Amino acid sequence: MAPLCLVHRDIKVPKTKVKLIVNKPVPANTHSAPRAEEWTGLITAGFILLAFLVYFKSLQGFFIYGDDEHMIVKNIYLTRWSFLPRLFLGNIKEGFGQITNHWRPLQMMIYFVVAQAVGLKPWAFHFINVLLQGANGVLLWLLLRRIFPETGLWIAAAAAALWMNHPIHVEDVAMINGTATPLHAAWILGASLSFLNVLGQKEGPFWFSPGRIRWYLLSLGCFAAGLASKESAIVAPALLLALHLTQERLRQHGQALSLRQWLMIHGPFWAMAAFYVTLRLTALNFGGTLNFYDKPTVFTENFLYRVYTLITVLAFSFKILLVPMGLHPERQWPVYAAFFNPVVLGSLALLLAVVAAAICFRRREPRITLGIFWFFASYAPMSNLFAKINSLFWEHWLYVPSLGLVIAALAVLSHWQAIRRALAPGAFAAAIFFGAISFGRSAHWMDSVSYFRYVLRHEPHLAKAWNNLAMAVSDRRLYREAVEYYRKAVQLDDSYAETHHNLGNVYLNLNLIPEAQTEFRRAISMNPRFYHSYISLASIDLARGNAGQAILYLDAALAIHPHIPGLADLVKRLRSQGAR
Repeated sequence: MAPLCLVHRDIKVPKTKVKLIVNKPVPANTHSAPRAEEWTGLITAGFILLAFLVYFKSLQGFFIYGDDEHMIVKNIYLTRWSFLPRLFLGNIKEGFGQITNHWRPLQMMIYFVVAQAVGLKPWAFHFINVLLQGANGVLLWLLLRRIFPETGLWIAAAAAALWMNHPIHVEDVAMINGTATPLHAAWILGASLSFLNVLGQKEGPFWFSPGRIRWYLLSLGCFAAGLASKESAIVAPALLLALHLTQERLRQHGQALSLRQWLMIHGPFWAMAAFYVTLRLTALNFGGTLNFYDKPTVFTENFLYRVYTLITVLAFSFKILLVPMGLHPERQWPVYAAFFNPVVLGSLALLLAVVAAAICFRRREPRITLGIFWFFASYAPMSNLFAKINSLFWEHWLYVPSLGLVIAALAVLSHWQAIRRALAPGAFAAAIFFGAISFGRSAHWMDSVSYFRYVLRHEPHLAKAWNNLAMAVSDRRLYREAVEYYRKAVQLDDSYAETHHNLGNVYLNLNLIPEAQTEFRRAISMNPRFYHSYISLASIDLARGNAGQAILYLDAALAIHPHIPGLADLVKRLRSQGAR
């Protein structure tokens, strides 16, 4: 509240002492506004440069076995323009011949453009991720400036830099196929900034102002792009509503809206979200959109177990965001089946304290409430309460929720006068420290051997990681070592057709043909749509001169994935040779 200026009536001000300069108006703030404009371009460039400094090692990395291979390296849809419509109509692995429940056409379009422009060069795909990380730093800085206009330029910049360098984000940036996460986060931030510009426009009636309409359409478009980038962008309407309510509390745009205006403003966002959900459950449902599991489990069949587990996950998330120690990808998490478990009760106490803070500060400092709500709302798609995901907790799920903690923390610290002056230098120092940690962590994503050894150091019972490590050492022609790793994977979890197929390929390299055939047939029995093993069996029969049996295997492969390059021509040629 601005101080009142009282002028005593008995004081006489000599008129001759007053000099009025009418030709040189002095702005209300002669330094901050022009200075902010001058620094904007430099700070923007600084964020981009910082991202490339922290993730410099990523540019030297390679594709990693798993999703990199399925979505990019062996994705036939990235090879020709004629496949372009399938990127919008199919799932992200359809071009590899697999079925997954993810529909992310913008992510796949980026991969398509890069593949067409420079080919399958890993550095180009890494470049996109690092650039997105820098862009998100800029967008967060701009958002914080709008939400916290009183904190100034540098505090917002320091907070954004600290978030951008947080070690928990390394997986999404250093792993090529992690593009969807920073991409959809950029659209959410863009939608939020555009929406704040809608609220900030002053001229004309609220809904019919041309300036507002332009920003509104841009916000709506960003939301649509977010949905086409990653499913968890579905939370954007809730985040925008929370932003709007916060601005109303702060009275920053000075207009009282009727219920009809609230519905007109927010209705299209919720309608778009409903339309998206309808599509994903019907025309764009590739199987298991709301349930990633092939068969029922204790976790999927008991809602309370999922609630108890979520409570522990959220509490642990706060811990590693505040103190990022012990981070590693593909973390395995236990299912909690009892409410009176000490871990569940302790986690619940922490979460209740956080929610209580959000409620208590909703009027006095609504930006604390906004940040806490942002965290919980943006984590909801990964909570396992709505869609049952075949993982209980992955650290990279915290990319967007962590933005909420930045908002809440800045709202608290900006009111702490004792540290106000040290806030920016302290945050920049922490950002440098976090950047050094992230720089070191990014080396684990350099190649498949480094990555999967890193995973297995923390999760030695993860069968998938043993399979992928075996593939990596097999590429280095360490076949005996690869056999050992594949057997370890089968021993831990014999439910992956890929493991038996890959073991069959190693046996082929060791010239153990009967053993290879056994593994290929085992893979087909586990997954009749696993066309790779049909092709491998056909190659063995062709080498033995048994073209008839080979044709049967190749026909089966083509029935599953008709776009395999050159396979249809090979079958035609074999049939014509048999006819002669």
